[in-house]
Amino acid sequence: MDRVYFSVNRHDAAGVEFLDGFIYEELTKPFEKRALPMVHVPCDGALDVFEAWMRLEGRVTY
Repeated sequence: MDRVYFSVNRHDAAGVEFLDGFIYEELTKPFEKRALPMVHVPCDGALDVFEAWMRLEGRVTY
């Protein structure tokens, strides 16, 4: 893989208990200075996936 594609932001992720703070330092860098290129891909319904995950019994909080 040579880049990261994403749709929701870190606040959305934290809202469903995806606490992936270890990558935030990389995310604060300008796109051109990141070790792994990242491409934002807005997606209607992306938050629906997180909301469904929050309703999932037995989910593991990261």
